[in-house]
Amino acid sequence: GRLEDERSLLNTLIATIPDEVAVKDIERRFVLANPACVRALGKESADDVLGKRDEDLIPVEFANAGRLQDEQIIATEKPTQNIEGKRRLDPITGEITKALLISKTLLRNKDGIVAGLVVVNRDITDIRRSEAAQRETEQRFKTMFVQAPLGIAVIDSSTGHIKEVNPRFAEIAGRSIEELLNIDWMQITHPDDVQADLDNMALLNAKKVTGFTIEQRCIHSDGSHVWIRITTAPMLDEDRGRPVHLRMIQDISEMRAIEGRL
Repeated sequence: GRLEDERSLLNTLIATIPDEVAVKDIERRFVLANPACVRALGKESADDVLGKRDEDLIPVEFANAGRLQDEQIIATEKPTQNIEGKRRLDPITGEITKALLISKTLLRNKDGIVAGLVVVNRDITDIRRSEAAQRETEQRFKTMFVQAPLGIAVIDSSTGHIKEVNPRFAEIAGRSIEELLNIDWMQITHPDDVQADLDNMALLNAKKVTGFTIEQRCIHSDGSHVWIRITTAPMLDEDRGRPVHLRMIQDISEMRAIEGRL
């Protein structure tokens, strides 16, 4: 009948869902463990799990944390949702091999009395590893940005406002980083060189070129002019979707002076 069909559907869902699903009784013994849960515990079948507690199946430090959480939920009758946890240490490297989002809700009998817990664990290991890799990449880029021998700036392609700048850029311009972040590119460009730069930027913004390299004069804070070679390439501001470009500058004043003497 309908009840049997619904039960069959529920059993199929629990058996095939990628999340780990388990039911524990009031003594925290497993009374149900779906295939994903059995595999996560390193067992061959549900028979190897049923009737056992966490401390019989996983390292004690993780089992104790789970036990305290189970006992608190049962005592307070307050379920938890998407609490991040960790499981299992690699015996060789000591690395935690799984990151989980853990949700636990109360299981009640027909009289409304708490009879146990339903536990759902979602494996977010790949997400956390991806985030860690992204942080590492960002840190590597930051280190390269700060220590680069070239001056580097990220500039708003619409306004010319300087959004980020590295120490070498500030050194070439003879200004502090804080000062540069409060002005636009044109304010440090020789007036005779502004239009050529704007023309190239118009081509870049119209996607008619993928980048450009030019030589022009930068106005130093002391009023002198520094010849620089500029390489410009487009970027995307991921936070706002605004067009920005990367500008790398090299001080070529000495090379220009030598050429002028020849």
